[in-house]
Amino acid sequence: MEAFTIGRNEKNHLALNHKTVSGVHAEVEISNDFKSFLLKDLDSSNGTRVNGRRIVTKNLQKKDKIEFGEEKVLGKDLISQVEKYVLKNRQDFSEEFGNLRSVEKNFKTKRDSIRKYFKLQSLGIRILITAFVIVLINVLKIEREIKTILTISAGLMGTVLATLSASEKKQNERLEELQDEFYLNFLCPKCKMDLSKRSWNYWKNQEKCPKCKCDWVAP
Repeated sequence: MEAFTIGRNEKNHLALNHKTVSGVHAEVEISNDFKSFLLKDLDSSNGTRVNGRRIVTKNLQKKDKIEFGEEKVLGKDLISQVEKYVLKNRQDFSEEFGNLRSVEKNFKTKRDSIRKYFKLQSLGIRILITAFVIVLINVLKIEREIKTILTISAGLMGTVLATLSASEKKQNERLEELQDEFYLNFLCPKCKMDLSKRSWNYWKNQEKCPKCKCDWVAP
């Protein structure tokens, strides 16, 4: 990718209108993996300083304090500008798109695990209810104890039903949280279009994002 240029001329990717800034003062070289950035001074008249020291080249860090002549720029702001430039001009996002397959797989695994856990919990409670009813039917043959048994039964059944209701509510809450997390992460790596309505395999077969047209599968 073409380097990100900095200088007084308006054609630079970052134009700094200050008399101490050269026309094309410096540039940022972008690594092949788009994850690191090298700042280079281009023989400017007043030099480039990073954290008070004049440099020829320097790997950019967010904590850096940069001076192009007398014009000051924070490292985090320059990196942000370069990242926007990369995002706009980059075409191949096949690696990032490939990572979305794991996002989808992890979501389905967690979703199925939650459903299985609460299904087993609900089944266990229902088995206890069935066993209790069977015992109750047998015990009710003793008429003098009916009133006491019915009182105990009513309280126990209420507790069991409340537990079932709370269990279902908790399951729905956890599934909603998981779904929201999936929505936030299953996006086009360039334009952030929501992809959650279709499977990863479906989007893979499209090869490109229908919105921004970036490549999802390297040609």
